[in-house]
Amino acid sequence: MRIAMKKIIYFLGLMFWMIPWQSAAEKSPVVMLSTQLAPIEEARHFKEQILSRFEEHPVTFQPAHLTAFLSKLTEKPISTPGDVDLAAGLVVEELFDLADKDRLLPLTELEPVLKKHKIPEEILRETHPDPTTPRHVIPWLQATYLMVAHKKALPFLPRGADPMDLTHEDLFLWAERLHQETGGPKIGLPAGEKGLLLVMLPGGFLPSFTGGVINGFASPDAEAAWDYLRRLWKHVHPASTTFNFMQDHLLTGDVWLALDHTARLMEVFQQSEDFIALPIPRGPKGRFSRLTTSGLAIPRNAPNPQAARTLMEFLIHPKTQTLLLREEGFLPVTPIDPQQAPGLIQLVETARRQNHDPNTRRVHQPKGLGSQEAAFNLVFITTFSRIILRNKPIPEVLQMQGAELNAIYEATQAPCVPPDREGEQPCRITP
Repeated sequence: MRIAMKKIIYFLGLMFWMIPWQSAAEKSPVVMLSTQLAPIEEARHFKEQILSRFEEHPVTFQPAHLTAFLSKLTEKPISTPGDVDLAAGLVVEELFDLADKDRLLPLTELEPVLKKHKIPEEILRETHPDPTTPRHVIPWLQATYLMVAHKKALPFLPRGADPMDLTHEDLFLWAERLHQETGGPKIGLPAGEKGLLLVMLPGGFLPSFTGGVINGFASPDAEAAWDYLRRLWKHVHPASTTFNFMQDHLLTGDVWLALDHTARLMEVFQQSEDFIALPIPRGPKGRFSRLTTSGLAIPRNAPNPQAARTLMEFLIHPKTQTLLLREEGFLPVTPIDPQQAPGLIQLVETARRQNHDPNTRRVHQPKGLGSQEAAFNLVFITTFSRIILRNKPIPEVLQMQGAELNAIYEATQAPCVPPDREGEQPCRITP
């Protein structure tokens, strides 16, 4: 009798421990492959602060560089089950190409969800430009570059300058006056090894002088741009070549004025009320801005597409969008409650003002460079180093590096993207 009772207790105990295990096993995992939030710290934060709140399915987050991202999504035939359920990448530059190759599932059934979350029409059009075809991409995040100033820098603005509509010459006079009247340079730029200055140069600064990135690379207008930056650099904090995240140096007071990516400025507004967000300056050819829109898509051969849809709906929900803003500094695609992110609303509104201004032109991410992407970046690194840090002759450097750019585009046959001559392939600098 005692032995029988022990067997019953053992059996009931075994059943008790198996129930939750079986329940968890029934939840299919979702594999999310992403070129976004790929840096180690961002990926870790995203998993801990965002994905941990998704309770429907376990999620495996796999950050990837573009080459690995595209390879993993295209290496197997569509008829063969793949390894990825949800793909996250830049909409125009990465996901649209996959849609054109019939590698993504249609997601038109999610249109009511997008309208329910009040995603603006311009974002819906950008992620689905042809309404006669199925939607394949759902908007997820946006990011851009902004300027931030400590309020105590405002009295040093040039007379008559509008801080919400500064020219590059206004910025130079502002930096010069701050330097002269405060006893040291007060503008900082993220020119460190992990800083984003060398993305900002082709992403907004150079086009504001030349009207393009590649076509006018070695033009007289480009020479004027680099001459301006060389003059400005005299008033830039000398430690800028070690600066990576400008929020750190704004908060310590090392600098009073800085330009950087929104994700690298958010802590300024979360920790202090002493700063204001400003649009980036405009140049002789206008204001140019790299506004990136990231989207979500489901591969045609996803092993678990329904679970991917569930995760997708979680990621675009306004509550999650608010979390992504607060935790990662990426701009939401849905309206958010200002009370849920009071300090960051200023960042969101300034970015919206900058990028929806009809006079702001969009700078697209280069596409089609493949394995030559690092060589492309090296051109701008070398140009900056030789002209600004080593004081080499500007025309000579631009001619030499322009030849490097032409060689890269000739080898890859990569096309021009706006604001360069759209449709030109390969893209080339103007002779």
